[in-house]
Amino acid sequence: MYYSKEYVDRLCCRADIVAVIRCFMKLRRDRNGQRRYRALCPFHEEQTPSFLLSSTMQTYHCFGCGRHGGVIKFLEEHQEMSYHQAIQWLAKRCRFYQKQWRAIKKKEEKKK
Repeated sequence: MYYSKEYVDRLCCRADIVAVIRCFMKLRRDRNGQRRYRALCPFHEEQTPSFLLSSTMQTYHCFGCGRHGGVIKFLEEHQEMSYHQAIQWLAKRCRFYQKQWRAIKKKEEKKK
């Protein structure tokens, strides 16, 4: 199945990366910012939290192993999903399917 860039972008905007990653691991608020979270990196063993999550930028970054990305990349790497499986999982969780996207897009085109 093909997913347009517009659909994937809109889906990623709807999905809160903090809520998604919380499904798989424990997060703590960072002392330096209310919208940042820290955790032990799920990709390598460590003693102190080096996995930083930003809810404003909707990205994660590990200062220990260097892995970083968005919500889809996290699902691909952590849950070992394919790109299409990650999009389907996210769409189901956010209840935002391609049929809805096409309907929204048609309405926007009619307004122009």
